[in-house]
Amino acid sequence: MYLERRRKMPRYAVGVIVFVLLAPSALAEDEADALEDPRQAQIAANIAQYQQDLIGLGGVYSRVTTELNLSLADAYLELDDFDRALEAYGEALQSVRISNGLYSEEQLPLLELFATGSMRAQDWEKTENNLHLAYSLAKQLYEADDPRYSETASRYADWKVRAYQGSLLSPRERNPLNESIEIYDSIVASLSHDSENYHNELINILSAKGLAHYYSALYVDDAELEDFSGIGAETVNQRICRSRPRTINGVTTYVTVCNDERAPNPDYFESRNRAKSRQLESNLRYMRESYQQIVEILSEEAEITPLEIVEAMLNLGDINLLINDLERANSEYSRAFQLLESENVSQSVRNQVFNRPRKALEDVLARFNQDEYDDIALSGVVTFSVSSEGKIANARISGEESDLADPNRSLVISKLQSSFYRPAIVDGVAVDSELSIPASEL
Repeated sequence: MYLERRRKMPRYAVGVIVFVLLAPSALAEDEADALEDPRQAQIAANIAQYQQDLIGLGGVYSRVTTELNLSLADAYLELDDFDRALEAYGEALQSVRISNGLYSEEQLPLLELFATGSMRAQDWEKTENNLHLAYSLAKQLYEADDPRYSETASRYADWKVRAYQGSLLSPRERNPLNESIEIYDSIVASLSHDSENYHNELINILSAKGLAHYYSALYVDDAELEDFSGIGAETVNQRICRSRPRTINGVTTYVTVCNDERAPNPDYFESRNRAKSRQLESNLRYMRESYQQIVEILSEEAEITPLEIVEAMLNLGDINLLINDLERANSEYSRAFQLLESENVSQSVRNQVFNRPRKALEDVLARFNQDEYDDIALSGVVTFSVSSEGKIANARISGEESDLADPNRSLVISKLQSSFYRPAIVDGVAVDSELSIPASEL
């Protein structure tokens, strides 16, 4: 089996870090604080006014109550006071429910804001609850082919993938990716073939669905056998015979004594193994089929450029590289190289696509990127090697003194360890290489 036990993108050992010390240039701490004080003072004044206005409403829930609580939540977020921000979002949601009903459509935009605030606060349980509630409401309110349903549903499905990818939620008894896959399948089934954006919409969902199957395969691979149903009885009756000594008048003889005992049923445990293997192989098959279908769709489009088809082929290669199926991965990389060569695409474009390591599945993973909620920007220049198998090693960071100090250094290392790069491809063959990039591009 090619699959490794990895939840996030594959992690590889990072080599010795080399530090180049340069003089730092930054504002003095007291100067930075002085610049922030006027803005913080204004926000504090706004908060006091919102609270006073809410008191003036006398506890009556209305549209004004909702808007004031939303303004209060935004203000608290600006101060990074996440607990109070989430309390204000909760009050705004309560106001809408009392004013418009428990199943009202007016909750949906508020739940989206609440979920975004929960992400900012890194309260993943609240994020899960809000997006799940929004999805459940949309499922009740709209038909499957309604864009309002598909938008809300796909956001929840994407979140489930992102949460598993980053281990953001506590382990669940049930495979959390199954729900995402079911949602993606329902959206695909409801897409209108007559829509002029049909192929684009289908490709977007297939790429997300393929990644969900990858993580689902990881989940299955990590699961215990007890999580899978067996066929037949767990134990069976088995006659056990033992030879025992018996001594009479100084003469020892041996007699056989047999008893019926319960023993593990080997067929039952083997059936559990088969059930696990079937689920694993099924996810890997659907994973590959999703990306293969994208290649086929693009290949049939008259207005698609060879470069767009090549990017889809590289994604198909990347997803195989993720599960260490090097033969399939290299086959797709070679096909992609030959296609650009046969189409007489300029050498400069070909070099840009192939002759240096690039982030694997970059366009697919961008869909699940939550970096906009990270307050710290990485700095410095990172240099590392990427083997022909996509393994990262020998990393080093250079830059100013601030670039080499924690927390930047630790964040750079963590980001690099959770990254995955397609190797450089020269003349259609994956090769060992080295890459230097700004840390902000990791």
